[in-house]
Amino acid sequence: MNSDKAKKIIPVIILISAVVIISLILLIITRHKKNEEIVAKIYYENSVIYEVDLSKEDDVRTVEVELKEGLVIKIEVKKDAIRVIDAPCKRKDCMKMSWTSSPNKPIVCLDLHYMIILSGKSDYDVVIE
Repeated sequence: MNSDKAKKIIPVIILISAVVIISLILLIITRHKKNEEIVAKIYYENSVIYEVDLSKEDDVRTVEVELKEGLVIKIEVKKDAIRVIDAPCKRKDCMKMSWTSSPNKPIVCLDLHYMIILSGKSDYDVVIE
């Protein structure tokens, strides 16, 4: 008798879990879109060397950023997103990461010791309204 109840409850639990997960994802996406300002900062050895306000970009454009003398990377920026298109590193992990538009997905290059981190006006990840 208990196994019959369990068989009936499991689909309900799965459905409720799916609805909660989808709601949280939509909340995060909606909150991210409300940010007025998305800024990308490129750090080289823990110092900010380049900063761009991605929320003000209209077209896709390429920028060369000099990490240090003789060490240059090429990035592409567009509305609310950034990616690395060329870097003189060995593994090219930074290029494989492709476009990012989320503070939760930084671009990191362990070979060249730089990272690109996005931030908005708020320092928190999720807001429940």
